[in-house]
Amino acid sequence: MINALNHRVNTLGWRQVKASLIDSHDLTFHDNTFTTAMSSINITTYNSPLKCPQEMYRTLKPGGRAVITIWKRFGITNMIHAPQRLVREDSEPMRVPKSEFMQEGCLRNLVKQAGFEKVSAEAQSILCEGAEIDGLRDFMLGVFTRSVR
Repeated sequence: MINALNHRVNTLGWRQVKASLIDSHDLTFHDNTFTTAMSSINITTYNSPLKCPQEMYRTLKPGGRAVITIWKRFGITNMIHAPQRLVREDSEPMRVPKSEFMQEGCLRNLVKQAGFEKVSAEAQSILCEGAEIDGLRDFMLGVFTRSVR
């Protein structure tokens, strides 16, 4: 992802953008550096989910905005469980990783614990179709479902 972004940055001549690989639990930036911070879906993969929004809060300038996205519902669960039952009917259905984050208020509470005071949440519906289905298929056949194959 970093290489792809750097290529795009160079192609478009965005001199103010720099992409690098850093630890989300221990950002190397000074306090009050950014006006905006974003974490998309990946908060469920952190060793310490609270540490990431704490670091976002620390590195944001006063009045800065953080955007954290998460699935409200993992819609492909049934698509995974149906073939799993056919292939391994005696196995426990694969669990959605860190599904507690999909519970109402979980992310809001985590962000407040991190120091954010003004927190709002918004739900969006997303439909995958056409070429996006190929990406979804690759995702489902990748590391995510390895434990049930």
